[in-house]
Amino acid sequence: MKNLLFLSSLLLASCSAVAQNQYTIDGRVANAPDGLKVYLQDTQWPDPHMVDSTVIQNGRFMFKGKLAGPDLHRIIIDKTPKGEKTSQRNWLMSSFYLENSPISYAGNLDSLPTFYYKRDRVVAQPRITGSATENQAAALRESLAPLGKQLTAVNKQYTDEFHIPAMEGKFNTPVGIKLAKQEWALNDQLRERKMAFIKANPKSVVAYDQANYFLSGMFVDMTVKQIEELQAAVAKGWAGTPRLAAFNEKAEKAKRTAIGTKYQDFTLTTPEGKAVKLSSYVPKDKYTLLEFWASWCGPCRAEIPHLRNVYETKGKNFQIVSISFDEKDADWRKAMKEEGMVWPQLVDTRGFEGDIAKAYGILGIPFSLMLDKQGRIMRVEMRGAYLDATLQDLKI
Repeated sequence: MKNLLFLSSLLLASCSAVAQNQYTIDGRVANAPDGLKVYLQDTQWPDPHMVDSTVIQNGRFMFKGKLAGPDLHRIIIDKTPKGEKTSQRNWLMSSFYLENSPISYAGNLDSLPTFYYKRDRVVAQPRITGSATENQAAALRESLAPLGKQLTAVNKQYTDEFHIPAMEGKFNTPVGIKLAKQEWALNDQLRERKMAFIKANPKSVVAYDQANYFLSGMFVDMTVKQIEELQAAVAKGWAGTPRLAAFNEKAEKAKRTAIGTKYQDFTLTTPEGKAVKLSSYVPKDKYTLLEFWASWCGPCRAEIPHLRNVYETKGKNFQIVSISFDEKDADWRKAMKEEGMVWPQLVDTRGFEGDIAKAYGILGIPFSLMLDKQGRIMRVEMRGAYLDATLQDLKI
């Protein structure tokens, strides 16, 4: 009898160990019809893949599996009508940190987040419990939420009081400058809090992902020193791992276009069809705005009235160089004439496949950056009142 009890204890301990080395996701979705497809997807960039799939029955679904370590995943519920090809437009998607533990997921089909933003949809995040890593991420999000709320309010005020009027030729410059500087200050506070979290939790995948976010996107608004500080923090938790190698590769690339680095020179084409070096249009005694655009880009065209106004009032004290990604020469010329772009104009007809786009990681336009008098990158995203605020700081 004692032996049986001993074996039972071993069996229970073994089952417990197995349970801890796998995950289970017990999903409950209110108002969901039977048969809806549900996917578990990882978030590997640039090619996320579906880890598992199932269907909803009686408002429930289940996933089981095993991970090498906690990682960010997505639950996707596909509402594509039967007989139609699946489309992300019909997806409901929730992201969370999955780990080897029993996890519960509960939400309402009518209010779960959609893959693409839908303005009129009332969204309620699903309740996800059982993941300590997700709890840590949720605590971080909660701590940053007040700053995020302030930033959203400032952005809305900027759109309403500066951006929309500027598109109609009315420039509320003092208001725009005030709001731009408020946004910069809030972003600085967010950066500081995230950096503090990364340094305090170097072994956490949540901290690793936050560090990665600093180096993701179209531009990295950091100095080389700040990037190296980030690398040192990540190395404390991920030394000798493929994740650290991948992070360092991204960091070294980011350093090439970091704040304070010299701009990169490329051969572009003038309206006269002449091949020239960008450096021949960047003066050594002035600040220079490099502005990337195209005739087909609506937001780019919307920014041009403001650029024209700035050039007319400040153009003697700094330079603007516009670089078009237009592939069709006639479209480029027509847009330049329509917009009255009298400052230096260059084009790279290879667009996003061109050397300059690849060097600066330009994935979308409009994109702009300011160079100091030594040709070093000093600020990025110099659009609208953000340019005005920079010129004010430079006393131009």
